Amino acid sequence: MTLAKKTIIILCEDIRKEIGNRVSLIGILDDDIVLPAIPHIFPKLCLFAMLKDVNNKILPTNLDIQIVSPGTEPVKLGIGFAPPKQKGKPKNATIGIEFSPFQVQCAGETRIEIRISGQEKPVITHKVSFKTK
Repeated sequence: MTLAKKTIIILCEDIRKEIGNRVSLIGILDDDIVLPAIPHIFPKLCLFAMLKDVNNKILPTNLDIQIVSPGTEPVKLGIGFAPPKQKGKPKNATIGIEFSPFQVQCAGETRIEIRISGQEKPVITHKVSFKTK
């Protein structure tokens, strides 16, 4: 079961809430990130998810996030999810997640998996590759 019909994921260095219910994404990153050296520490790494046509039958209030990176144990954390305030049932939603600091210990693919709390299968999986020149 999917959380939304369409999900767009953007990695960036910062997410800022602006006046007028707007969001600014600062330092948008590609899914293949070239670093000057590894290990590397990002002061902040953010994931911004735009959910289109949300499945209201499974709209969660809590999400579990797991980061699986080469050379490290999986990192798990939970966050609250406040469904958007829209008339009727929500159709679209956004999720902004900040990892601060974010450490890259080894080159390779990192998976960011988002689950509805208590479920085994992720509803969102985003892969990013870290490497050096």
